[in-house]
Amino acid sequence: MNPNGLETGLREEMLQLNLEFLQLVARPGPATPAVGLSPLIRERLARLDHSRLLELARTPGLLAGFSGHPGEQELLGVADRAATFPAATADQPTVFFTFGLLNWLSQISRHSPLHAGLYAGVSGPLAQWLGVSGFGERQRRAPRAARLLVARFAGHPRFWPDVVTALERNDADALAVARLCTLQLGLIGGAPAIAMRPPPCTMPPHAGTLDP
Repeated sequence: MNPNGLETGLREEMLQLNLEFLQLVARPGPATPAVGLSPLIRERLARLDHSRLLELARTPGLLAGFSGHPGEQELLGVADRAATFPAATADQPTVFFTFGLLNWLSQISRHSPLHAGLYAGVSGPLAQWLGVSGFGERQRRAPRAARLLVARFAGHPRFWPDVVTALERNDADALAVARLCTLQLGLIGGAPAIAMRPPPCTMPPHAGTLDP
């Protein structure tokens, strides 16, 4: 593993996962997963063409994560279930994507836990489970994991609004800074795929007014 970044193969796989995730979130229809993003941000993503989504997919970090641990047993209490796990069942495209995501995360967690934490926000119990889980177990867990699918940094007040605004304005400088912010947020946040807090993020002063 190149200490300065991901291997070419893993980097390309992450790009494809990011693109698939964005296309999943931007597709029309009631089955589109909310993944923690506001309706406004999802509408704006849906208006971006393929080339813009590809630019966003080149972000040097995984854009998808989980709001909980896919490998843990679901709570049996009705109140706990309602508070912790989304009630809606994920549709088939979301489950298929999530299964591929789990397999990729398992690969990188085994290959380099350090890079799994930095680029994908995976650490702690989730990283340990991904490192030892088998193909069949991940397949069985995929439907539940799909209900826990979230956009990384969705809880940050600026990341998604800034990056979408930069794409809409074709502002290459603002986009470059916003994309690189994934590494900054990953370092500050510790394990953002599991519990996202809104750490500060250095954005360019010319990024303009942000949407709520």
